[in-house]
Amino acid sequence: MKIGERLRECRKRRGLSLRALAQASGVTVGALSQIENDHSSPSVSTLKRVLNPLGLSMADFFGEVEPRRRDCNFLFRRDDLVDLSPTEGLQLLSLPLEPGAERKMQVLEETYSPGVNTGEKAYSHKGEECGICLEGSVELTVDSETAILRPGDVYYFNSESPHRFHNPNSHPARLISVCLAHTF
Repeated sequence: MKIGERLRECRKRRGLSLRALAQASGVTVGALSQIENDHSSPSVSTLKRVLNPLGLSMADFFGEVEPRRRDCNFLFRRDDLVDLSPTEGLQLLSLPLEPGAERKMQVLEETYSPGVNTGEKAYSHKGEECGICLEGSVELTVDSETAILRPGDVYYFNSESPHRFHNPNSHPARLISVCLAHTF
């Protein structure tokens, strides 16, 4: 299912008009309409702002409804990961969301294409976040501080602080991140 179609379904299920969701999220009616009609891909920060009034995390929004059969209970193969990517050029692969699963952590493999960011505006969510840069480099801003992450660099912050990732380079960058709790 496409992002726009899924968003429209979630909005209607909660009985909200486009105008009501626009007011609650701070995203214009026009932008929401463009997203719902799949004429525009939202950034991570925009999608988070839209999902918050719907009471959904990104994992809830993109998560699987039915658990898949796995080799064993503690192992997730690459094919088991769920793609939470809201926009072209940014790939977010996550552990699957399964009904009844009481995980306290969410692991993401993040790939940022050149010039891609999580949105012009910083976003926040409950919990804590940490990660390691595997390839390339990424600019990370938390509150008003900005740092460049290079391979081997590790970050850790309270994810209720506004934050933003940006790849200003001409080559892709890869991170592995972990969020506590499962609210991303």
